[in-house]
Amino acid sequence: MAKKTGKGPKQVTALTHEEAKRKNIPTAEMQSLAERVEEMRPVPPAH
Repeated sequence: MAKKTGKGPKQVTALTHEEAKRKNIPTAEMQSLAERVEEMRPVPPAH
């Protein structure tokens, strides 16, 4: 059996990239639902 080192739990941090934002690409089974939701959502006018 392996020896236990007793160092405690590891610290894990999440990486987030604020600059790289993109929409989630739906799977084939969710494609039609995503299209309907996007059609229902009003798009604000660009000025």
